[in-house]
Amino acid sequence: IQLKSITDSLFSLRQKNEIVMQQSPDYEFNFNQDLILEKIVKREASTSRKIIEECMVFANKWIADFLDTHKKGLFISQGGLRPNTIEQVNEFLTSAIDDYDSAKISDSEYFTQCFNQLSHIDQLCIQKRLQRSSTSTNANKHWAMGINKYCTFTSPIRKLNDFINHQYLHSILSNLNEPVISDELLEQLNTQVRTARQAANQTENQLRIDTINEKDIFKARMSHSSAGNIIFEIIENGAQCQFILRKIKSEFNPLNFSHKIKGVTYSLNDVFNIQITKKDSFSSTLECIILKDDS
Repeated sequence: IQLKSITDSLFSLRQKNEIVMQQSPDYEFNFNQDLILEKIVKREASTSRKIIEECMVFANKWIADFLDTHKKGLFISQGGLRPNTIEQVNEFLTSAIDDYDSAKISDSEYFTQCFNQLSHIDQLCIQKRLQRSSTSTNANKHWAMGINKYCTFTSPIRKLNDFINHQYLHSILSNLNEPVISDELLEQLNTQVRTARQAANQTENQLRIDTINEKDIFKARMSHSSAGNIIFEIIENGAQCQFILRKIKSEFNPLNFSHKIKGVTYSLNDVFNIQITKKDSFSSTLECIILKDDS
């Protein structure tokens, strides 16, 4: 009970003073003894997991402060909005926040303040316009978390960044030589992180697709869109599928990613019934249609 109370307090402080990004649901892939996928189960966040996550974030922030004090460490920074989206974001926030001041968009604290005033859906619209995070030896701001500096160190046996930060800590506490991190190694680290994430996403998506057949019907949440298609995430297993707007007349709003088709508005996070119309295992893609009895 005490740990849960501490966790709730840490989370509340982050919600008030920082940015807590909305995360995608987690899914558990269950294999049999022959390593054949039997089912995919949506995993709800348990109390113990929330405790671990909040303690991990708190510890990472504390270590980032400690390492920065000694001007050593590998830090994760996030530079805010992609430059080519700033004009759209200014227009979006002007309509969403009464006293919004577009001249302050380059101020990270003001960005955090504005972000936390937005609704769940509006936050998603801003979230999709953020730059990628990157690793460096400089403790720069992490706009997407609303904090001045951040690093990771809690998983040294599985993450190279964390292992290197343990080496930095050891060098500080034991007065030993610190690890030598060249610009070339930093670039390799950033590239490998992106490649590993892409590989994991592609593998998981392929496994999800293998459990799906054409003509299957699912409830799915609208997760993204462009002028030419709408992307849905199937709630049951997290698979991504696209509704392609080939010959369909649609009014696309690039500010909030919504579509208006035959008088019906399709917005981010809305749930609809969809039917799989095409499954391409080679390219790991699914196509679907939106059924009329949506909900």
